[in-house]
Amino acid sequence: MKLKTNKGSALQITLVLLLILSLNIFSLCQITILNSRSFNGLKEVNEIRLIENVLLANYKYENKNSILLSNYLTIDDYTIIYTVDDMGSYYLIETTIEKENMRHQFNAELNRERNVVQKIEEIR
Repeated sequence: MKLKTNKGSALQITLVLLLILSLNIFSLCQITILNSRSFNGLKEVNEIRLIENVLLANYKYENKNSILLSNYLTIDDYTIIYTVDDMGSYYLIETTIEKENMRHQFNAELNRERNVVQKIEEIR
């Protein structure tokens, strides 16, 4: 009686293992790319949040020490445009922050007498 040798089965197992390994490497690369994109998005959101906080502090400083007027600013790659409307007891400040491919808008209400930001409204 002859013994059968399964030479093809070892090759098939090796090919399946290589396929699984290559899929795992591809998945790892995809996850790394997605994480990189999300970190860039978080960085941009944090930059906008920082600019918002600096602008609010500037609005309060200008209200306290001089007259708060509409202005146009350029800081690094950002263009900031804000208009100030006197609504009697408070200022309504409409702010637009622009970068090459991004635009962010928000409105703020600043109490004239107490120099406190009453309301911040994000505009999408």
